[in-house]
Amino acid sequence: MSDALLLQVNELSVSYRSAGRVIRALDGVSLGIGRGLTLGVVGESGCGKSTLGRAVLRLLEPDSGQILFDGEDITRWGRAALRPLRGRMQMVFQDPFGSLNPRRSAGELIAEPMKIHGWGDASARSKRVAELMASVGLAAQHANRLPHEFSGGQRQRIGIARALAMQPDLLVCDEPVSALDVSVRAQILNLLLDLRRDSGLAMLFISHDLSVVRYLCDEVVVLYLGRVVESGPAQALFDSPRHPYTRALIDSVPSTERPGAAFGDRVLAQGDVPDPADPPSGGAYRTRCPMARDICASQRPLLRPLGEQRVACHFAD
Repeated sequence: MSDALLLQVNELSVSYRSAGRVIRALDGVSLGIGRGLTLGVVGESGCGKSTLGRAVLRLLEPDSGQILFDGEDITRWGRAALRPLRGRMQMVFQDPFGSLNPRRSAGELIAEPMKIHGWGDASARSKRVAELMASVGLAAQHANRLPHEFSGGQRQRIGIARALAMQPDLLVCDEPVSALDVSVRAQILNLLLDLRRDSGLAMLFISHDLSVVRYLCDEVVVLYLGRVVESGPAQALFDSPRHPYTRALIDSVPSTERPGAAFGDRVLAQGDVPDPADPPSGGAYRTRCPMARDICASQRPLLRPLGEQRVACHFAD
């Protein structure tokens, strides 16, 4: 991977332990994000998307692998070493209400990162809060309102303004529009596009909504049971999915642009997601794949280049 990448993840693995069982939430995940670009991470619930977002920000401790931020290996940095870096790596959470302290005003919430990092005096912070609120489409005179006095979309704008307070280089967005209605969702997505254009933000955008990912992202990584099964440029991946799971995800979305999908020509995943504490041997997707053969049970497919994409499937070509 290029040294120009802002974020580079190599063979990252994260496990959880529950009721005496080990759940491998991430299993050797590698990816990279360039400055000013957006990488989408997609997959069904439980595939490891949110774990990945938290792990790259070092909110979770990885079992193994490497996380490089702006060329620095931060995989094993302690809290004190990470503290100066926190302002450059921020997160927008899925629930715009649960991520905001209900007892603090919008202005206080947005100013909090600046206070933590010792940025400016009270007057400078107040001016910065007003600028941030304006940048996300909120009225500065509402800075004294509490979160419950805002709509869901407005609360998510507060969360975005707070994340932008320290002018970060990387923004991790974990399902930031899934709890919003369609019209508000479009406003937030356009806001993120404008912010990326104006400030050169790099974004890791986590979503189960493929239409949103296609609209917003430059590249896409597809996760299944903690493993990358396909990655590549967004347009190439959506136009010509190589992995059966990617095809199933895309075909599960109603579309007027794919007439065949309306006449039974869709490739859909069969059955349920396997127990993540006891994943299938070989290719993890084989138990649901209509293309599966004996080799899929005995040999785990490795990611390999195929056209513009990288695919982990024995029969991708």
